[in-house]
Amino acid sequence: IRITSGAGETVLPVRITASVPRGVLFATFHTAGALLNRVTSDVRDPVGTPEYKVTAVRLQPISSTGSRQRARL
Repeated sequence: IRITSGAGETVLPVRITASVPRGVLFATFHTAGALLNRVTSDVRDPVGTPEYKVTAVRLQPISSTGSRQRARL
């Protein structure tokens, strides 16, 4: 699935489960290849933590042939 925000985009595999509520996206930042920092803003809290928990994104299905390619900014 293509994940797009005002900051950029990336492509990740998707798995829909009942443990994540409808309208909520969960993705781990622990996998560097996920490139999730491309979709987060530069805004930081007073401690310096990125504001990644409140990033609005748009999800777009992509073809299975393109699922292994990373989107470029």
